[in-house]
Amino acid sequence: MLCIASAAAADKPDGRWAVSSEYSIAIVSANGEVHAVTSSGADHKPSWSADGKRFTFFRALRYGSGFEKWRTKIGVVDVDGKGERLLTSGQYPDFNPTWMRDGSNRIVFNRYLGGSTWKNRVYLTTPDANPGQEVLISDPRYAFFEWANGTLKDGRIVVDRIDNIPTRTTYLLTPAPGGRPKYEKLKRPTGNAWHKLSVSPSETKVTYMLDHDGWVHTYEDAVIAWAELDVAERRIVNQRIVTERHTGYIDEYPRWSRDEKFILFDSNRSGQYQVYAFSVEPGAAAVVSPGQYPNAEATPY
Repeated sequence: MLCIASAAAADKPDGRWAVSSEYSIAIVSANGEVHAVTSSGADHKPSWSADGKRFTFFRALRYGSGFEKWRTKIGVVDVDGKGERLLTSGQYPDFNPTWMRDGSNRIVFNRYLGGSTWKNRVYLTTPDANPGQEVLISDPRYAFFEWANGTLKDGRIVVDRIDNIPTRTTYLLTPAPGGRPKYEKLKRPTGNAWHKLSVSPSETKVTYMLDHDGWVHTYEDAVIAWAELDVAERRIVNQRIVTERHTGYIDEYPRWSRDEKFILFDSNRSGQYQVYAFSVEPGAAAVVSPGQYPNAEATPY
């Protein structure tokens, strides 16, 4: 069982992290101070750019009982709250943007199309783009579910596929806008689905929500896990489980601290969503802030 230490007794991450606090993007300092960056009350899942200057996030225009009924826009904003722009039209459910790590300053995001195959495709855009200028980078011939997770400095993107079998596969996707993308299969340490995978800054580890019921839309059965990433050998190995399996609350959205000593995640185990920091050594977690969807400073997923 995960040991939950008091915040005073446990080490805490250095620096700052972003959260969605009351569904606006906010910055949390190590001393616990929370500073709002946006104020819409409908902003989710911030990703902090590698240069530390901006966030990308998505804004909900309409919620629905199924993800295909949501309508959202991908947004960007400076860390001081200036320069806010919305980059997509709001005609689709556009989810979970993050920054490319290759220096291109591009944003990768997921567009959920639903339907009988609950199709999802991956797109690229830029902070200066207008709605409609986003570019499809998933293979357009693929008919099922493909989800972008973290990115690598060489421009590849870690994507998961769930086919109609269903099988779970993970690839490194090399985008080729207007052409045929390249997919390189990653060896996985488990046959279970995972989601919300985050690549560590050194690109030697990953953390993710490990699914148990075969349905990634349900979170109560998922546990937080981490494993070692070998990019050269294209494999993920040595999985470790961080949180216990349960059905009474949700542990979600694990992200690495910049020094990789901590995994930040949020949980409603206390009755309200709070951010926890799991210390990889020695293996305890402590509450470090309010909010959901933590992301460490200048550390894209």
